[in-house]
Amino acid sequence: MPRGKSIANVMAICLSIAGLLVSIFWDTLLAGGSNSTLQQAARAACPFLHDNALANAVKHVPLLPAAPASIDHLPYMSAEHLATFNGHQRGDIAVGFAGVAYDVTSAAHLFGPHGEFHALAGRHATRAILKSSTREEDAVAFIDDLDAPAHAVEATADILARRFPPIARLPM
Repeated sequence: MPRGKSIANVMAICLSIAGLLVSIFWDTLLAGGSNSTLQQAARAACPFLHDNALANAVKHVPLLPAAPASIDHLPYMSAEHLATFNGHQRGDIAVGFAGVAYDVTSAAHLFGPHGEFHALAGRHATRAILKSSTREEDAVAFIDDLDAPAHAVEATADILARRFPPIARLPM
């Protein structure tokens, strides 16, 4: 393998690990003062998470007792079925991200009919979440044209899984 490619691969792995570490310790980082050295390092390692409106909004949602180890046992859900979890047709609210639907009913103040992120309710909203957008046209699964690093997707999925129970797998 050419030397340049191996260095690029090592750097990509390091960035992924840094992103995962930031996601694991995100709550601790947010608890410190805004000028803490730890927070400054987190911003440098993963600016996406610091600047993402959804990641910052859900930091006040209590953590689940334990994040699920695997989603393999979850049933598949169609986009049409997910659309019924919008807070209007039933009391339950779900948001899809990176192929997983999360029950966000506990954060109805954010995702419910009058919430800041209601446009994401009942949708596979990977693109909107990564773009930090609340526009309905961005609430889709397609992200191939975005320049979102893999560690940002993984870290965001971790933030959601630590707060909201996954209820189904979604087609990508």
